[in-house]
Amino acid sequence: MLRKTPVFTIVVVFTLAVGIGANTAMFSIVNGVLLQGLPFKNADRIVDLNEVERRDLGAGAIAPATFFDWRKMATSYDVMAVYATRIYNVTPATGEPARVRGALASTTFFDVLGVTPMLGRGFTSSDSEKGRNQNIVLSFGFWQRQFAGKTDIINQTVRLNGQPYTIVGVMPAALNFPENSNFWVPAEDDVPGCGAPIDPREQRGMHCLRGIGRLKDGTSLQQANAELRTISDQLAKQYPEESSNFIGIATPLQDRLVGSARTPLLVLLGAVGCVLLIVVANVANLLMARATVRARELAIRAAIGADRSTLMRQLLTESVVIALVGGVLGVLFAFWGVDLILALDPGEVPRVAPVTVDGWALSFALLLSVLTGVLFGVVPAWQASRPELQNTLKDNTRGATGDGQKHLARSGLVLAEVSISLVLLVGAGLLFRSLMTLVDMPMGFNTSRMLTMSVAPTGESYRAPGDFLAYWDRVTERVSALPGVEKVALTGSVPMGGGMSVLAMQPDNKPIMPANQLPVSNYVDVGPGYFSTMGIPV
Repeated sequence: MLRKTPVFTIVVVFTLAVGIGANTAMFSIVNGVLLQGLPFKNADRIVDLNEVERRDLGAGAIAPATFFDWRKMATSYDVMAVYATRIYNVTPATGEPARVRGALASTTFFDVLGVTPMLGRGFTSSDSEKGRNQNIVLSFGFWQRQFAGKTDIINQTVRLNGQPYTIVGVMPAALNFPENSNFWVPAEDDVPGCGAPIDPREQRGMHCLRGIGRLKDGTSLQQANAELRTISDQLAKQYPEESSNFIGIATPLQDRLVGSARTPLLVLLGAVGCVLLIVVANVANLLMARATVRARELAIRAAIGADRSTLMRQLLTESVVIALVGGVLGVLFAFWGVDLILALDPGEVPRVAPVTVDGWALSFALLLSVLTGVLFGVVPAWQASRPELQNTLKDNTRGATGDGQKHLARSGLVLAEVSISLVLLVGAGLLFRSLMTLVDMPMGFNTSRMLTMSVAPTGESYRAPGDFLAYWDRVTERVSALPGVEKVALTGSVPMGGGMSVLAMQPDNKPIMPANQLPVSNYVDVGPGYFSTMGIPV
């Protein structure tokens, strides 16, 4: 019967494929980012550790000295670790050097996550001892890109910032933490410092580390936070100038990783759900129109013995079959849709890189297809299963007018379809208006024909401050001489690019204040000609 009406079948199947495909693609993203647990052993016991201002209680970095105290005093954890992302100049055996993101971490980092290397080993306590060989553990992606997945790379060396590091292990593909880290390096003395020439055990007022911990079996998050609060109060009394304003907080690691993406993804899932409701109303209207054309056929079936339940079963079966065909085509659309979403992602959605249309997504598509088939088929089936035998079976009847109830049902479907479409249209219009407002908003600096690059000279040639100054002088001189270059300037951070430093200030017109009460401000180091190069008026 579907073959006899190819135009109708193609229109309905394609319409369903768009709705089911969009929902399947969006479900794949939501499932991969929000619903699936972290790929770590007993991931529900892994927490993110923060040291935050008591008046703020947002996310915050940990001072190295504070972590030493936490690790010594806390009893709620099997193991704790800290890490800091760094940008390294990596020199491969062949090819050009490149700037690559890596993580400097405690030797207990992999113990907290419960991840076992696929090649070699992880860190041991001796890896952080001074004077030991510098070791490195590679991520799966970095191993594939830089070493072509060769299995004989253990104990080979790679140069980071001009220094040789020995490869001791390769982690599985599931480990992508911190986000987009290509390798992990053990920190000297097991705790990274904040860059200052001070022992990390003395860096209490400098906050630069992220922390993770594995709760002991049977220990609740509330108990762990109560203990951190008690330890913070003790440290505040012991170090009032550096620690009195800060408190330790533990949150589930998954909440920290995906918390910012939860609302946008659920809003998008709701939007594509509305699209599917529009599809359901649209197809239901088409089926009701087709049922009018089939009125004579259904009347004959009723006349030769088919009761109402039989007719409804037949019509619902046809609807589900159509929905399943549309679902198969929709899954193909979903594969393309996921690839499109991943290609458009600017890197702001966490855990999105490994998302695929997996078994969960296929099961969702199957369930959605059956449910959709029932939804758009039940009203037409209910209406069409009550044929008017006498009028319909007359030779001169056309069966195309229908009764008032059918007109009421069609009007209701049209009203629902238009209403949901209007909601989506208004939402899309407001989103577009906000986007245009942001695009047109003056940023205070020139973006036209502006290029930036990030460079970090390292190695034996750059030890003294004078070496760096001479390097930057040569860079600005040579870049300024390039054809087409109008102006050149140096900066520690581009506008709206992050990476700013924080400085405490003692105003001259106020009495001397304790260090923990001084006002603080963000600041950026810039070179000569910065404001004119950026087009920033003074």
